[in-house]
Amino acid sequence: MQLRKCCNHLYLLKGVEEELTKSCRTDEDFYNKLLESSGKLQLLDKFIEKYRNEGHKMLVFSQFKGMVDILKDYLTFKKVRYEILTGTVKS
Repeated sequence: MQLRKCCNHLYLLKGVEEELTKSCRTDEDFYNKLLESSGKLQLLDKFIEKYRNEGHKMLVFSQFKGMVDILKDYLTFKKVRYEILTGTVKS
């Protein structure tokens, strides 16, 4: 399970986020650390730029609620509108 988390984003592992961001001073620093800590998020970043410029919408799926939280932080920083669907969302 830990390897699956590591493949999605390093922040999903306990204590990693605090260790990697302790030297961050600005929101830009936090964003850069967030992005550089995941190859999948870097690829998503490129897709979002491409599809946003073309006026398309995207669906992103994750099996980890923690990854959804990371995506929310990322999308908020990028000022991308999003909707979240999890088991806690009322129909």
